Amino acid sequence: MGKIITKQGQSLLDIALQAYGSIEGVFGLLADNPTKLMAITDCPTPGTELKVTGVALNKYVVAEYSDYNIVPATAALASEIAGTGIGYWAIDIDFIVTAPVFELS
Repeated sequence: MGKIITKQGQSLLDIALQAYGSIEGVFGLLADNPTKLMAITDCPTPGTELKVTGVALNKYVVAEYSDYNIVPATAALASEIAGTGIGYWAIDIDFIVTAPVFELS
């Protein structure tokens, strides 16, 4: 098939979906790029050139992504998720405790 240049925010599963039309293609990516990829959870550096061989597992998905220039990028950056959510909130700093308000009729 050729090669893919990775984009910002792409996980290995995103690239497999783009190249093969299915996340099952991740195993082909790992086999074809042993020096650049080590695990399914890898998020390659943007601009990394990955070799893609084999046939599309779902040619309709590959065609749709190609026709509409869709580049999946679902990997969250650490800076986007660090320090957010209830696990990081501190009472009376980020998380304000208030008394419930009930209206009686």
